[in-house]
Amino acid sequence: ANDLIYFGDRNGVMRAIHFYPDGPPASPQGEWQQWVKAEWKYSGAGGQIHSTPMVNGDTIVFGCDDSKVYMLKQTLATANGQTAYTVAPLFAALALGDVVTATPALSSDGKTAVVPCEDGKVYAFDITTGAISWTYDTGDILAGSVAIDGNGVAVIGGGSGALYAIRT
Repeated sequence: ANDLIYFGDRNGVMRAIHFYPDGPPASPQGEWQQWVKAEWKYSGAGGQIHSTPMVNGDTIVFGCDDSKVYMLKQTLATANGQTAYTVAPLFAALALGDVVTATPALSSDGKTAVVPCEDGKVYAFDITTGAISWTYDTGDILAGSVAIDGNGVAVIGGGSGALYAIRT
């Protein structure tokens, strides 16, 4: 694990930070700001980010209220004895039918991300190609996150109170 913490904000910025709970390495302990190192930020989202990102290795996937899903690739490189992360879009953002506030989840195949959308559809896309694999229309508002069991069944709660189970 890379020990990074990922989060988005209302300004459409996704960030990765490193938190040192015992203080930063080779530095005196002090204020909490010294215990946090900003590793990277991505400012390319077109709206507020309400969802927690899905992280799979060096791939970061998150939804936004601009009705898109973003897939980023982070890279750790060493130059002149210094290591630093960079981040860039892996593919063009996927335009969906409405706001995406739910956290995507990774299917049991390890390459399909599943994300509910407020347009009532569940979208599945390949994180290695960026292509939409399938959609399922519930006819319900889907703002909650998805859970996927070991058999590949995605479970999503709808705004009407219905529960949807979809084999991925």
